[in-house]
Amino acid sequence: MIRYLACLISLISWTCCKNPNSGKAASVNTTNTSSSVDTIKNKKSSLDSISCANDKTISDAGSDINRAFISKSDSSIWVGQNKYLDHRIFGYEKPDTSSKRMILISVFSNEVEGNPFNCPLGSYYHSGLIEGMTLKYITTEGQFVKVKVNKTDGPQYVLYIDKKWTEFED
Repeated sequence: MIRYLACLISLISWTCCKNPNSGKAASVNTTNTSSSVDTIKNKKSSLDSISCANDKTISDAGSDINRAFISKSDSSIWVGQNKYLDHRIFGYEKPDTSSKRMILISVFSNEVEGNPFNCPLGSYYHSGLIEGMTLKYITTEGQFVKVKVNKTDGPQYVLYIDKKWTEFED
């Protein structure tokens, strides 16, 4: 419900931002910075629109979604392809969905192509496309699964995935 309200507020804000004559007096800005500020606002609005639309799709799917599977034998985490199930799994910097998004595994092209959320570890359709990194389950902390990201050629990371997106493999 909170996400729905946040999406609704974002949509209203985005609509108002698109119409400069939406009931407020227009201000004149003579500096060149207004175009870069507008670009940033438009990109944020675009991401909010993508996020809201895909949130609704995931919400409509209910429990009929694809999940990240955790192997009981070696703690590896993988997300497969399934054309009948949607998935949108963010790995966060902290166990908080408002913290920095570090990685995304999603079925939605508008979230993966070009990494529009600027996730430092990238955005992927499924875990088979992730090269040079492995994801390993560490523990469960509240509503999040703590994950270690092992990179073959760089620093190691710890990130958090919302537990609703995970399932232990039988």
